[in-house]
This record gives sequence, structure tokens and C-alpha cells, in this order.
Amino acid sequence: MPTELDASIAAPRYTALRQRLRAGDVPLGTLDLRPLWRGQAFARHQNAPMAIRRARALAAVLDRMALPLRPEECLVGAPAGVLADDLPAGVDVAAYERYRALDAEIGERRFVTNADHCAPHYGRLLVRGLGGLLEDVAASRRAHAEPDRLAFLDGVAITLRAASHLVGRWATACRRAAATTAPRRAQELLAMADDLDAIALAAPRTFRQAVQLIWMVHSIYAVEGRGAMAFGRMDQYLLPLYREALRH
Repeated sequence: MPTELDASIAAPRYTALRQRLRAGDVPLGTLDLRPLWRGQAFARHQNAPMAIRRARALAAVLDRMALPLRPEECLVGAPAGVLADDLPAGVDVAAYERYRALDAEIGERRFVTNADHCAPHYGRLLVRGLGGLLEDVAASRRAHAEPDRLAFLDGVAITLRAASHLVGRWATACRRAAATTAPRRAQELLAMADDLDAIALAAPRTFRQAVQLIWMVHSIYAVEGRGAMAFGRMDQYLLPLYREALRH
């Protein structure tokens, strides 16, 4: 693994992606489908505790969002897949508005409703991985009997499984893209897919896997609408894997 960033490769890639974004060359839809998907989930689970309904709503978004993969990207997880130009097949405007109204009635978890100037515990995420956090939730569930606490823990488990499934979806998307692109990019995409498979449940074992997992989870916060989340002290929680990368 390279110990230094190759500017001859990284700088042109970064510049090209930045220019495409600023020029509007990256197509983005004009219709936000999150209210539709959340509203459908809220309706399906109307008798469940709110913690579970919210978790099911986020899981529905993560399961249905498109996975836009740009040519210059070496990390995936862009939240732009919640936008589209048209409604999904079988959904008319009346249905969209009905589900959007239900979503609005329940309310979003976003910056203005959940003042979220905070940093998630990414250090714990890197040590435990998504699967390890699921084990922690299961252990906590065995230690509690209160219905509200159990509902909260069930909601956490639903969200973690949805995040893991999204990681797997991205791995599949990378492999599909590799089948239709130039050999050098295909090799990179296949390596990205292998990294995604590795972190779908297990804790990251390399610096690159760690950065990918952090970015994926951070993007999930953005998908939920929580745009003020911070990365925290990346220099501290990434340091062990960075040092390991330098040794190899």
C-alpha cells in the first residue's frame, strides 16, 4: 500500500471531480424521494413504537436509493441517490403527496429539529464494526426489560442492518461498473468492492477500509438530513491503521 499520496494521480482526479461538480456536469434529480419512502414505511408500521417506525423509514430509504458512481471516485457513498427526475413506477402524484404528508406529520430528524452539532463515536465504529455494534445492541437488549428501551434498541439494530445492507449494495454496484469500464478503472472498482465486502459487518483492517466505512456512515447521516454532523478527531481514531499502513 502506498505510504504517500501520489499527486500525479490524486491531484488531477480531485481537480476533475471538483470541476464537474461546480460546473453542474454531475446529473442530480430534482425530486426528493425520501418523503415517499419514509411515508410508505410509516404507513406499513403504523402500530409499531416510534423508534422502530423511524428506523424502518430510514432503512427504506437506504434500501431504495440509487447508487450514483462517478468516474473519479475512489470512495463511495454519495447521498445524491435520493434524488430523481420522476416518480417510481406505480406511484402517481396523489400517492406521493399522501405519503409526503404523512412523513411531514411525523416530522424529520434533521438539523433544525435535532440540533446535531456533534461528532459520532467513529472510534468505536472502527474498533467494533457494524457487526460488532449489532452484538453490543443484542447484549444491551438482554440487560433491559423496559418496553421503551427495547424499542429503542430494536430501532438501532434495524438501522445497523440497513447500513450493512447498503454497504453490500455498493459493493455490487462497483462490480457491475467494473464489468463495463477500462481495465485500470475496473481493477480499482474491484478493489473497492472487496473493501466494501470486508466492512459490511467486520471492523476495518486497513486504513482505506476505515476511511470508506467512516464516509459511508457519515453519508447515511446526510441521507437522514443531519447535515451538521462532524467527523471529530480523525487524526486520533485513524492513527492506528495509518501507522499500520506505513509499516507495510
